Order: sequence, then structure tokens, then C-alpha cells
Amino acid sequence: MAHCDAVWGGRQPPHLINYSVRFFQNRIVSDIMTRQGPDGLPPRLSSLYPDWLPRFRPRGGISAWFDRKALARMRDAL
Repeated sequence: MAHCDAVWGGRQPPHLINYSVRFFQNRIVSDIMTRQGPDGLPPRLSSLYPDWLPRFRPRGGISAWFDRKALARMRDAL
């Protein structure tokens, strides 16, 4: 969104992108903890990204911009 660049002078507030990454990671962890418990957690959460990324969509509102950046970062971690 262009307005995000205007508000932050072209800088991406990294902490807000990190919050979005954690939002999506929490969805993965919550599912594992509900179904399998802590023993189901892998050593690296990014190893599960290929299974989960196709299911994730950015949320609405201002979070959408940060979510798109977060999802791109998660794809790059593969």
C-alpha cells in the first residue's frame, strides 16, 4: 500500500512485520499443540511453512500490508 510508505517515509517498520510473522507462526503452533502436543513441534518451524503457506491469506485493514510482507519473508525462509 502506498499510504504505508507515505506514513513511514518508505521504511518498513520491522517490528510490525515481525508481529505478523508471529501471528502466522502462532496459528501453526496452536494447531500442533491442539492435535499433537509439544512432542509434535519440529526443531525448525520453517520446515512446516510449505504445508501452511498456501492456506494463509493477509488479514484486512492495515494488517494486510504487514501480513503480505510477513508471508513473503516466510516464503523466502524456505
